[in-house]
Amino acid sequence: MCGGGKCVAQTKKSKFVPNTPEIETMDNHLSQNIKETFTNSSFIGEMTNLPLNSDVLLNTLTNVVKQVCQKQQQQIDFLTSELKEVKTQLVEVQFQMNDHQQYTKRKDLVIYGIPVQKNENTTNMVIEMGNSLGVQFNDAHFYSVHRLPQKYRLDGREVWMTYPP
Repeated sequence: MCGGGKCVAQTKKSKFVPNTPEIETMDNHLSQNIKETFTNSSFIGEMTNLPLNSDVLLNTLTNVVKQVCQKQQQQIDFLTSELKEVKTQLVEVQFQMNDHQQYTKRKDLVIYGIPVQKNENTTNMVIEMGNSLGVQFNDAHFYSVHRLPQKYRLDGREVWMTYPP
């Protein structure tokens, strides 16, 4: 109410309606109807299909899936590129290892068919063999001269010579 330049708000007090048996019955009826409606299979089917018929939802889901697929494709592309690079490096290392093995093998000579003698000196045996072929050797020409280890022997008479680096 307003009067004399002053306004006073007036509120009505709502009346409290006590629960009567009729209201409780209506509430129970309403609750039962809601339960039946929400558990009805056709209602559930309609509610399930409702979001799928929404263009906004479908567009949003499509965009999310596209973004995830793009990120995965980028990761696949990166990993594929990295794998190619690693394979190239592996081939390079294999070539280097092969070259190194071939280089180190050039310093080795295996002589087959030298009979085993008691208390033998393999270095002297090789020097004597060289002399008999007209090649002058001495101890300084060899890094080592020895019989092959048992696991590499064919007939037990192999001698392995390694030239100094």
